[in-house]
Amino acid sequence: MATYTPRERVRAALRHTEPDRVPVDLGGTYASGIILGAYERLCRHLGIAGEARGLAGRSATAAIDEAVLVRLGVDTRRVTVHTPDNWTFPNPDGTQTDGWGVVWGRPPGGHFYVARSPLAGEPTLADVERLPIPDPEDPRITEGLVEEARRLRAGSDYAVCLNLPSRLVHQLQFLRGYAEALMDLVADQTLIEALMERVMDFNVRLADRVLRLVGDQVDVVCFGDDLGTQKGPFLRPELYRALIKPRQRRLTEVARRHTDAIFYYHSCGSVAAFIPDLIDLGVQALNPIQVSAAGMEPERLKREYGKHLAFWGAIDTHRVLPLGTPADVAAEVRRRFRELGPGGGWICAAVHNIQPEVPPENIVALFDAARECGY
Repeated sequence: MATYTPRERVRAALRHTEPDRVPVDLGGTYASGIILGAYERLCRHLGIAGEARGLAGRSATAAIDEAVLVRLGVDTRRVTVHTPDNWTFPNPDGTQTDGWGVVWGRPPGGHFYVARSPLAGEPTLADVERLPIPDPEDPRITEGLVEEARRLRAGSDYAVCLNLPSRLVHQLQFLRGYAEALMDLVADQTLIEALMERVMDFNVRLADRVLRLVGDQVDVVCFGDDLGTQKGPFLRPELYRALIKPRQRRLTEVARRHTDAIFYYHSCGSVAAFIPDLIDLGVQALNPIQVSAAGMEPERLKREYGKHLAFWGAIDTHRVLPLGTPADVAAEVRRRFRELGPGGGWICAAVHNIQPEVPPENIVALFDAARECGY
């Protein structure tokens, strides 16, 4: 079989044909990167010197050096929109306020959490209408975007992945409070739908603007919004179909006007109940395939949805990557290749960002084993 370029390899797999080997991803999307501590140890293990720095804003994931990506044989490269989530302003109490007005705290050595939501408590419709929403025409959003997309498209043979702001459920939770947003979906739909409209209007206008600029330069457009827990959906499917899905359709429809790229959707947890809906929305690749969650058995997903959907991820980060040996990790990769690889349709990656406790030997084993999964 002929050798494929990384871009050809990814595009072939996502369009359900078998390339020369399974494509691999690290850091091509916001949900397939590596946490800074794990990245620093990986660089030392590989003997690669370089500045270990995090991505912008409150992200704990690392900006991955090109030498690391080349050593691991990664087929993807990331283009990121500069979202208001990352327009952070320090507060006297050590917290940060983002461009949406959400206040974030962070314990020493920990992850960021929502410290204060701007619509916490018992807001009125007037409060929702008065809430400052970021301007999708803000020049910061697209600063350097066109240049980076063109550089990767014309100057490399990697698959270019555009990470597009698209959160609706999560943004409601940040703005309103996690419990409050979920309760509003049942108890105060008038209020939460008014907030949905304001958030989704921002997302749709931003997507229209960004994809007019770079829609013809990218291979994958990455959307995302979590819909599942470890045990099942965190909202009833009929509630999703009534309130969330129609607004997500606005986003996918405007995006499709400007690009023929593959549509990738990220949701953690058990989301099998939503897969037919996502396919109906035009989603073509699902991430991260959280294999430890209920109902997310790869062989069943491939059998039931493999003709319509590609799978991106599936290497277990719950037990195998942090607790297994390099041999265990290699066996996990080969197992997932047998389950998801036939006929194409699989991009090998960890289930979500690689966490600090994962040994560097296991990370290397993942990518070395994946590159040996040839057709």
